[in-house]
Amino acid sequence: KMGSDDDIEVVKKFRELSDAELRIDVNGGWKFNEAVEKLKELEKYNIEFVEQPLPTGSLKELDDLAAGTDIPIFADEDLNNFSDIMGLNGIVRGINVKLSKCGSIFDSIRIMQYAKQVGMKVLMGCMVESSVGITAALHLTALADYIDLDGNILINNDPFKGAITGNGLMTLPDGNGLGVQPR
Repeated sequence: KMGSDDDIEVVKKFRELSDAELRIDVNGGWKFNEAVEKLKELEKYNIEFVEQPLPTGSLKELDDLAAGTDIPIFADEDLNNFSDIMGLNGIVRGINVKLSKCGSIFDSIRIMQYAKQVGMKVLMGCMVESSVGITAALHLTALADYIDLDGNILINNDPFKGAITGNGLMTLPDGNGLGVQPR
């Protein structure tokens, strides 16, 4: 997560220690001029993509920003339904789909399919949520280019058992429906 005065220094230190893939999520925390400067500086650090650099609703500025950088820009908070993705087409190179904010499973599939049709990358993401939401989202990951489904590990005493995480993999549980069970 980015959005503070030491963003560039954090990335620089990370790159000194690792050449691993690095994705940056700003959560709308940069103003336009700040984003222009930071993206220019970040271009030398091999960033895979930057997610939601500007505040929600700044589509004109987001378009200008994306046109001026080689780093792919992904939308997150600007995507809540199907009509949003149509407005983002041609502006961003990718989207973060979260079931808990994009409507139903069907709505999310529709958004993801449209993104693929127009050449956008898809990140299947999540909020802080129980294993029910994470397991449901895991069912859609065949449509995703990137997966970030860790919201359930941030909950103490998740009341459900669902997707199984281990050794860098997520596995769907056995059972009917989503396969989720109460603890």
